[in-house]
Amino acid sequence: MIGLPVPARSKGRIATAYHEAGHAVAALTYGGHVRIVTIDPAHGATGSVAYDSPMRRLRPDLRITPAGRMKIEAAIIIALAGEIAQRRHRPSSIRTWHGGSDRELAADLALRIAGSGDSATALLKWLEVRAKDLVNNYWPSIERLAAALLDRSTLRDGEIVAAIMPPRLPAFTVSGPNSP
Repeated sequence: MIGLPVPARSKGRIATAYHEAGHAVAALTYGGHVRIVTIDPAHGATGSVAYDSPMRRLRPDLRITPAGRMKIEAAIIIALAGEIAQRRHRPSSIRTWHGGSDRELAADLALRIAGSGDSATALLKWLEVRAKDLVNNYWPSIERLAAALLDRSTLRDGEIVAAIMPPRLPAFTVSGPNSP
């Protein structure tokens, strides 16, 4: 019916779709394989993304190399991208508990590579800027993936990639004086 407010549950589902789409697109941007993205609460949370972490081959017991640092920074950006996408879509949808585990992961990883609290805080601020840039640059893909999640709740592998691709224009032919 026209004029009726959208139920809070629907607004929450929409916010979750943008949050998870932000994580998924960020993971794909960093070359990860995203296996599943869902906003189905039956999976134990309001939403989740299963992807190959950029850190999958890092050994935490060894010294972090420059290449390892780049992988950890990518993991931090992926963790931050969900809440940033949700905030861009609808700032009023953010609650203090949204993205708490994502922020905790990002802070732990930043502390691991920065060493001190002040350095980790500065690093997180810089990586948040990079995550915002990523979300802004890939916003159309995030919107398409969020819309697909709202339609189907759960997407896997190729469905995810297909959802984020821009629509293709139909093929056309040009006819002219020399055309048959």
